[in-house]
Amino acid sequence: MKQICAVSLTLALAVVASGCNTDDLSDAGHTFPDKPAEKMTIHATTGQQSGTRVAYEDGAAGMNGKLTWQKGDRLTVMRMNGSDYVAHADDYEYGGTDGATSGPFTGTAITGAGNSWTIYYPHTVAVNTYYATVTLPMTGQTQTADGNTDHLRNYLLLSSTGIKDLDAGFDLEMQNSIMKFEFSNVPAEVGELTRLVWAAETETDSHIRCTHYLMLNFAPGAVTFDTDKHTLTAYLAFMPEEMKVKTGGKFTVMLMGDKTYLAETTIDGGKTYAAGMRYTAVVDGTSMKWEEKAVMIFTVRPVGDQFNIPFPESGTTPAELTVDWGDGTTPTTVASGTALSSKDAFCHSYPLTYVNYNIIITSGQTDKTLQQIPPFGYSNRRDSREKLVSIDTPLLNTAETDFGSCFSYYALRSIPEDLFANNPQATNFSYCFYSCTSLRSIPGGLFAHNSQATDFSYCFYETRLQSIPEDLFANSPALHCKAFLKACLPIICRQRTFGAAFPGLYCKAFLKTCLLITRRQRTFTTASPYALHCKAFLKACSPIIRR
Repeated sequence: MKQICAVSLTLALAVVASGCNTDDLSDAGHTFPDKPAEKMTIHATTGQQSGTRVAYEDGAAGMNGKLTWQKGDRLTVMRMNGSDYVAHADDYEYGGTDGATSGPFTGTAITGAGNSWTIYYPHTVAVNTYYATVTLPMTGQTQTADGNTDHLRNYLLLSSTGIKDLDAGFDLEMQNSIMKFEFSNVPAEVGELTRLVWAAETETDSHIRCTHYLMLNFAPGAVTFDTDKHTLTAYLAFMPEEMKVKTGGKFTVMLMGDKTYLAETTIDGGKTYAAGMRYTAVVDGTSMKWEEKAVMIFTVRPVGDQFNIPFPESGTTPAELTVDWGDGTTPTTVASGTALSSKDAFCHSYPLTYVNYNIIITSGQTDKTLQQIPPFGYSNRRDSREKLVSIDTPLLNTAETDFGSCFSYYALRSIPEDLFANNPQATNFSYCFYSCTSLRSIPGGLFAHNSQATDFSYCFYETRLQSIPEDLFANSPALHCKAFLKACLPIICRQRTFGAAFPGLYCKAFLKTCLLITRRQRTFTTASPYALHCKAFLKACSPIIRR
């Protein structure tokens, strides 16, 4: 067993700063080698510098907050040979007492020959073995209450590189930053908050203009604005280079809930951020006024120089639409009632290809019960299917009931849980994501707002999904067995049996029996063996499918 006394990080994550506070987020320790074995233990100890903190807890920890470990904290340890990657292990898990300032981390011993070490927190960093680099996406942050910072603990990237001798000790330095948002005078109409969107008009080192955004999700019921609730404190971890504001660029925030409100300001001199620092943005509704908006955001990656928003090539716009193309160019505004065609204004040329751009569509119709945009996704205008890589917020109301084949063959990699929330009138999702081969997972609440839907046949056919969320059809009482089976059949039939859940029940035999009966039945209550219900069926299948 090899034991190393290394640097600690706090994963109780208590954050103290307000305003533009700066902290050196590093700590030093020492290493003590023992004898090598199949496992290696790192004993991480917090430093003695009172000013070092990884995160903060407003008003509680103050300036004397200390670093502590929690069970489940893990590190990634990488072995290097010069600038070349040798090997790594991401299973170094804390085995000490919660709240302690030191304790052991044990993981797989790395025996490959090399001349230096690199250590990262958190263990969820994506390691590129070819370039010997790591990335930590800032997406997926979810705040559970007003002022809560628990979500930050998995989004603070710390690293120590070029460690020649673990005996000599090392420092972990924070590579990203934290933005604290202090909102006041928030309109009550926002209601239950689902997400905060922060957008910045930026410019790369090669002078490519673009708009970057970062999203903070809120857990259901975490924050609800009303006549008595008008304030919010929120926290986002971010990468400094990604969110810097160009000279004369806009700094924008959106609060999306029952309604969406936006506030923005122009920063004449621009704004840069530094790693390891914390910043505060105050949005009081006066200097940055709240305006009601209806917006949707999606990400494209042009393969050629053009992208066409996949609206139909016939019909008209139901409202005035403004498109921010995400590349710093002047937004396009199209009047209500404008004819749609292959030559309309919803086409844009980009300066670079194979670069992600975030497009924001704003509709002049803010009432989500009325049509806000034309049908979206059905058209493959000039190969838009291969260029749309993610939809990041719910679709605005399209007034469509038929979403059959809507996103078939698209290059979508991710979709939000509330993608169809503004389209509760939808009844048909057959072939909706057919052959979306880059889509590897789906959120459980994808159809939570679509209680009228009855047809999901072949919805996920050829998507390479690895599992089906148990609650996927929880709010679809009108769902027919046959439609359900057609939706799930391609995934379920990768397994021969249902295992211990229903011993001896073969997929093929079960499905064959069920399909013969379900032509006359609406649910699994009487149609299937063992009186199997839809929910029980999914619950039984999900653990097996994941394997």
